[in-house]
Amino acid sequence: MREVDQSLERLYAALAVQAVYNNIKKGKHLI
Repeated sequence: MREVDQSLERLYAALAVQAVYNNIKKGKHLI
């Protein structure tokens, strides 16, 4: 199950990064 958990963590991390990137691209978020 560890391999599955790691893959899920990578997936969630990728989705989070993509969401943040999309927000920045739209100009709603500024770091």
